Amino acid sequence: MKAKRIGFYTLMAILVLSMLLSPVAISAGNMETANAQTPSYLSKTGATLELLLALAETEVQPSLTSDLGEAVRSLAQIQSLSVSIHFDHELSEAEIAALEAQGLMFARVNDEVAHSGTIYGAEMPIAYVDALKERADVLRIESTWQLGLENPLDVSVPEINADDVWQLLDAGGTNITGEGITIADFDTGIDVFHPDFWQADGGSYNWIDTDGNNVFDPGTDAVDLNGNGAANAGETLHFFDGDGPAGNNDGVFQADMDWLYNDANGNGQRDYGTASGFTETDPTYGELLFIVDDSNSNNALDVGEDVIALGTSKVFRTLNTGGTTRTRGTDLILTDDDTNGHGTSVCGIVNGGIIERRSYVGVAPNAELLVADRYDNDYTVYIPWARANGADVMIYEFGGWIQQFLDGSSNLEQMIDTEAAGGIVQVVPAGNLAGNDKHAQDDVTAGGSTSFAFNVPVLTTNIQRVYTQHYGALPATIYPLR
Repeated sequence: MKAKRIGFYTLMAILVLSMLLSPVAISAGNMETANAQTPSYLSKTGATLELLLALAETEVQPSLTSDLGEAVRSLAQIQSLSVSIHFDHELSEAEIAALEAQGLMFARVNDEVAHSGTIYGAEMPIAYVDALKERADVLRIESTWQLGLENPLDVSVPEINADDVWQLLDAGGTNITGEGITIADFDTGIDVFHPDFWQADGGSYNWIDTDGNNVFDPGTDAVDLNGNGAANAGETLHFFDGDGPAGNNDGVFQADMDWLYNDANGNGQRDYGTASGFTETDPTYGELLFIVDDSNSNNALDVGEDVIALGTSKVFRTLNTGGTTRTRGTDLILTDDDTNGHGTSVCGIVNGGIIERRSYVGVAPNAELLVADRYDNDYTVYIPWARANGADVMIYEFGGWIQQFLDGSSNLEQMIDTEAAGGIVQVVPAGNLAGNDKHAQDDVTAGGSTSFAFNVPVLTTNIQRVYTQHYGALPATIYPLR
């Protein structure tokens, strides 16, 4: 599973983890405290630079196929960063010479130091970052290398220290991995057949190197389902590529990203669902799925290593077209397809994968899921449905906040407040508004100007109240609230 909207997903992850540690509602008081702290954008070092420096000091190893992994490996080799530095004045030749004597190498064009105003480009040793930050004339240091939009879970989960939280114990002595927590996602539904949404509780099996070449050959080798040590009919072991970063779909089995399955009928594909004759009582609702007990950590299936069968769905209930509820153990197999895919992706970030077995593991991998298709059910239905089914967290996966003031006065916002007051963590993304008239843009010619007009009707006092409550006095110009 890949994170596609990292800003929101990171926020969601932090909120879910905070709920796991101590269930609290997000209140105006919380917001006031947060606003009193120094905003991150006032830090002298940019977010990407901070990430690179943090990874350089830890044992976290981003995926070998990711941009970030390549950048971190390069950084480890050359111990040097490409940065832009914002000074509070233009540097003299003497100042430039002094800085270069300490290890900086300013960018040059035609033998002249390149800069725009007081911002300069440079290569600098990692070890010099702290000293540069201490200079009073340095306002900002940023990495010129920027992280790509694709930030898989093997990167984003360690970024927010979720894997550290998994090592902590709750009051009952259980690791904090989401166990005992129910998370409701209001989105486009979920693919209940996806391998990421099953617990590894189906038992361990030996596999048989049928041709004796000491290498796993998909479609040739077998899984010893009956434990007789022989490759019998119906025990063929195959695999399919996972949906990790570009380059994974290479036809080569990778234990941390791909899945094995028992190709019982030998047709070279995994069969599942009622159309293929499977029922609610069949593990994984289809031909058996397996992951590898990769004891030597070489990311392959080797002779002597077991395969672990997936068994129980992590999805407890789904809310489908027409308000129909599907329940694990009864009829979850009949859940509507997620034809969009967004809901399945978000659910993977919530609780997909298996700790220590997979590269891509969600924030709370042992939590249970409630999934409502919000396109076929409105909030007056799915919010009470999730509460009635024991939701500890509700995630509102949409950004179409149009024709609303976003000041807490709408019925939906009031319902969200009510659920928060009842102790259910509410996670509401603030993004996706750019195309819905919550932001404005225009082209301005050189030397020209532009203006925007907008209405603030009868709820002006509410807007003023919310703004002054969180930010103090109203500014001279009121900008549209987002």
